[in-house]
Order: sequence, then C-alpha cells, then structure tokens
Amino acid sequence: MRKKLFAKSSIKFKLICYHSFIVLSSLCIFVAIIVFRSNAVVKNLVQKNVDGVILNTQSNISTLISSINECMLTFQVNSEVQQLLSSDVSEKPIQDVATLEKELLSLDPFHTKIDSFELYSFKHDNYPRYNIKQSVFYSGSMQNDVLFSQMVNSGYETQWFIQDSITDGNSFIVASKLICGINAHEPVALLKAKVNLTTLTDIVDRLSLAETGKIFLCTQSHIANASESQLGQALKNNHVLFQDMLPSQTKQHTYIDIDNEKYYLCSYPIPETELYLVGAVKLSEFNSASDSLSSAIFYTGILVILFSMLFIAYISSMVTKPIMNMAKNMRHYDYYNNASLPANSHDEIGVLINSFNAMQNKITDLIQGIKRESKIRQIAELKALQAQITPHFLYNTLNSICALSHKYNAKDIEEMTMALSKFFVNSLNNGGEMLTLAREVEHAMSYVYIQKIRYGDKFNVEINLPENLKDYLICKLTLQPLIENCINHAFDCIDYTGEIKIDFRKEPNEKGSDDIVITVADNGLGEMVMDPNLLNDYINKEIDITEPIQKYGVHNVNQRIHLYFGKEYGLHYETGPSGGFTVTIRIKAILEKGEEE
Repeated sequence: MRKKLFAKSSIKFKLICYHSFIVLSSLCIFVAIIVFRSNAVVKNLVQKNVDGVILNTQSNISTLISSINECMLTFQVNSEVQQLLSSDVSEKPIQDVATLEKELLSLDPFHTKIDSFELYSFKHDNYPRYNIKQSVFYSGSMQNDVLFSQMVNSGYETQWFIQDSITDGNSFIVASKLICGINAHEPVALLKAKVNLTTLTDIVDRLSLAETGKIFLCTQSHIANASESQLGQALKNNHVLFQDMLPSQTKQHTYIDIDNEKYYLCSYPIPETELYLVGAVKLSEFNSASDSLSSAIFYTGILVILFSMLFIAYISSMVTKPIMNMAKNMRHYDYYNNASLPANSHDEIGVLINSFNAMQNKITDLIQGIKRESKIRQIAELKALQAQITPHFLYNTLNSICALSHKYNAKDIEEMTMALSKFFVNSLNNGGEMLTLAREVEHAMSYVYIQKIRYGDKFNVEINLPENLKDYLICKLTLQPLIENCINHAFDCIDYTGEIKIDFRKEPNEKGSDDIVITVADNGLGEMVMDPNLLNDYINKEIDITEPIQKYGVHNVNQRIHLYFGKEYGLHYETGPSGGFTVTIRIKAILEKGEEE
C-alpha cells in the first residue's frame, strides 16, 4: 500500500524524500564514524596517560633495584668474603661471622635502600643457626624452608620475591643471590637482601592515574599493596591479570569489567626481576571530552538536517516545476490531435520537450510503416508456409526412389537413397537445432556412405563414441562439415588412403562442471594446405550475410556452438600428430532430458 502511494506521489515529493534520505544517511554515517573515533581517541588517551606514568615509575624502581644489585655484587667480589666463605673449615667461626656481618653492614650502613641482609653459608656447619638477631647463618637450618629452597634453585642471577611476615605483619621484597666461589664454580653461600615493601610501594603510591586509578606492585601470583585500596582488593584474584597477562612476562594491556565499570588494565615487567607494575583506571574518567564532542556533533547534526531540508525543498521545486508542467501537457496528448509542446528553455528539460515533439512525429511515421510492414509480413508468412511443403515432397520422392530401386533390385541406388533420406531427416531434425551425439554420428555416417560411393577407398572414417555419451546433445550438422573439409581439402592431391578419426570424451572444466570434447583428426596435407592459425581466425570472425552459402561450413558450426553453449565453447584447429589437422570441438555436457552436468 505504501509503495503504491509513493509511486503515485509527485516527482517533487520523491526528490525531497530521496535527497533527505541521502543527507540523513550520510550524516548518520558521519556521526557514527566520529563517535567511534572519539571512543578510540579516549582509549588511546587512557593508554598514553597510564603508560607514561607507569614507565616513569618503572624507571625509578629500576634505579633502586640496580643499586641493590650492585651492593650484592660488591659483597660477592669482596676478597675477604670470598676467602672466608670458600674455605672448607672455619677455625674461628665467631670471628668469621663477625667479619662477614661487618661487611654486610658496610653495604648500606644507613639502611637507605635495604632493611637487612642475611647470609647463609653452605660449608660451615659451625656458623649459628637461623635466628632473627643475627645476619650470618649456616644453611642447614633452612632445609625445610620452601622459599629458601626456591631461592637456592633459582640460579646465579638475582631473584626477587615478595615475602609476607606473619610475626610482625610486615611484608618485604626479598632479593636473593647465590655467591659462587672464585676457585670452584659452585655456590658457597646465599645472600638475601630484605627491602621493606614500603620502600618500593612509596614510589608507586606517590603517583596516581586520573582520579581513582591505581598502580600496583606484584609478582605473578601476589599484589604487594592490594590492601590499600578497594580497586586492589578487586584485582587480588582477577583471573585475567594472573592467568592471562602476567604469565606472558611481557607488556600487556586489555579492558576488563569491575563492578559494572569498564577499566583499562595494563602490566609492565620490571627488568631483571620477577616483579610487575600493574595499572588500572576507569575509562569513564576520560569520557568527559568524548561526551562534549558527542553533544557538539548532535546539535550540529540537527542544524545541518534543518538547513538541508529547506535547501532540498527549494532546489527540488526549481528542478521539478518545468517537468510537472510538461507532464501536465503530456497527459492531454492525443495521437489524432498531435499538438507540439512549447520549449521555453535550452537545458535538459528543453531538450526533453523537443525530443517529445520529435517522438510524436516519429510515432506517426512508425505507425504508417507498421501498417505497410504488416502486409509484407503476411505475404512472407504465406511463402514460409508454402516452403514447408518442400521437405515433405523431398522425403516422399526419396521414398519413392527407394521403392523403385527395391522393385528392380538396384541395391546400390536403394542404399544411397536411404542414406540421403536419413541425411536430410537428421539435417532438418523437425526444425530443431539440437540432437543427440548418437543421431549426429548416424547423420555423419550417412554422409560418409554417400561420399564412399563417389570416392571409393580414397578415405576411411573411424568413430569412437562411448556408450555413456550417446544421449548428450550437440548442434546438428557439426561433424558433417568437418568430414567434408577433410575429403575436399585435406585429402585432395594425396596418393595414399586418407584417415579420419573421431573420438568423444567427457572432461571437467574450470567451473567444476563437465564438458564434452570431440577431436576430429586426419592424416591429410595439414599446414601444406593452410596455416591452422588462419583457420582459427576464420572460424571466429563475425558473420557476413553477403558471403555465399557455400562458404559457411565450419565457420557456421563454430558460430552456432557459440550461440547455444557460450563463447568459451567452439572449434579449435591445430597440427595433428599424423601431419594433418586435429580440430577440437568443446561443448557443454547436456543430456537429452535437459539436465546439465
């Protein structure tokens, strides 16, 4: 119903609707792109802000960690320390322990970076057992400590751990390093440096991300400063952070939902440690700029729509007014009252009016011409009906000749007449253009039989048609012109028996369906008579209606195959293995019942 009403509307209304639709569609696409890009800009702004703060924090922490590593390396290369720890027996353990504690104290005497050191000797079982009041111990007392075992098995590189203290409630960042003996490449002791967690978290907590965002220090399984914020508690067991991001040990970022809020979450590994800086911030804190931009776009869009509607109405009126006037005049057009319309402009509308006036005159001439052609057509149809009598007369005449030949026992004349009769039956095919391969072969053999009577043993024809291909269709009179060419041209002036071999096969084409491929090969003169490329050019040229009918031949065959099967099908000549020509005929595989394969 709506389509009918719209179809009956004026062209002015239609133009306004079309133009309005284009403007509104373009505006909607533009707004959608702007909004989408504004969201992308917000996300990019969040990422740059967070990345900048975390990279600055990472640099500060890396400086502190490098300083701690230098202290531990300084202790390792101390010659007196190496001599005490590498000796197999400690004769003065109390004095040795005091010396080692003195060296440990000298590494950071004012505890600016490190709260305390612990040194575990692997060789000296006469060193003190572990207690919290001393700094140098025998490692045997720590055999059942899981963290200690993990430190020992971590290699010679400095390893970092977060250790929660149950006794005093404090947590530490622990750096551990195996000390290798100078003379023997084996560990002689383990050095632990305890760094109070606040030493590192103070660096982290001094910085903020937007208003509510936070930076956290953590390992692959633990957030060191989670208890200080609600956001830290929410991230404490977050599977995205601890199962997807941190195990990769590379910079990662993603977006997650926390308490129905979208957060930007990123993680940065701190070099030379197993510690990470994790930043989290609400995207909504950065949306104010996006909201302002969206509001500006919305109001601008409203103004653009109003202005566009007024402009479209004005332009449509200017364009459609002369068209509507012309339509009004055309409604009163009458063939018997042929009045020309006035053309008051020289633009496209004026051209249209002048064309309409010319069209009226042309219609008058055409109607008169149609009346004359109608009489001519009636005469032509009558002649065509009369011409249809000729084939029936020809069949009856040939049958009469066959009867007379049989009566007087003229066997050769009877067989030749029968062959000629079959030849014409298949040629005419009741007016149809297509027939089966079996009937086409029968038609060709009728022609061969007639020519054999004339030429005797000058040539032989071998046709190999598989049983499963007999019911496929082909254009009538396809094989006969090719056989005729061989007899009249390829075998002319030869002193040996001409051979014609015709093979049929089915093969798939590039589209996945099947084609019928027919090859007609002869052992005639081949290129001595004509270049195969010239033959291919000839059969593919355009039809010339002025050309004598005697020259149609293979050109006609090729054009009919193009017409019924498509331009990709047809004939192709090439030099054959026996010296003559081989023509390949490719047609679509269509069964007689009409099913295409």
